[in-house]
Amino acid sequence: MTTGPLGTATRGPAPDPLLARLDAAFAEGSPDAALEHEILAMARMHDLEAKADLAKVRAMVRTLLLRRPPPRGAVMSSLIVLDVEDDPDLAAQLVNTLVDAGHRVVSPFAKAAVAAGAAARQPLDVAVLDIELACPGTGVELARSLRDSWGVPSVFLSSDGAMAARHASVAAAMVLKLCAADQVLDACAMAVHTGSARPSA
Repeated sequence: MTTGPLGTATRGPAPDPLLARLDAAFAEGSPDAALEHEILAMARMHDLEAKADLAKVRAMVRTLLLRRPPPRGAVMSSLIVLDVEDDPDLAAQLVNTLVDAGHRVVSPFAKAAVAAGAAARQPLDVAVLDIELACPGTGVELARSLRDSWGVPSVFLSSDGAMAARHASVAAAMVLKLCAADQVLDACAMAVHTGSARPSA
């Protein structure tokens, strides 16, 4: 997010350079050794199945890159953000990050059902939610409900890259945990800019 006052016009996120190189290389037939090494390194970093065939690894990496916020993305006005995270310390950090950036936070909620109730009672611009809430799948189900019922895009937080990749069609952006605060803000900007990422099928 470039520096500037809140309320400046939003601009679209720049293309991810690695994604552009990846697509160009596969369009020409196959990646060179350096790019293949970069793909496998990213797969290992995100706990993906790096030993699978290269085409499958490339597909998983590409899915993550498509949802990864670009560095220093868009400048945006104040947002209403739903925060759903069952780790109290991380939830507090997210609230501080969002409030310090000028956003209004509806949260924090540790349970998907309670968060869904809050979403039904007031307008929201974006949801930042843990994909791995205490009940398996509830983060994904909540994101799908927010999208389908209210048109609210979601930013997934996850420490499991493979799980995030499997459910990427439900999220407008994804951030792996232990990330910098700016990445969360950039992901919110990306989600609001791209809107609710509805699957084509």
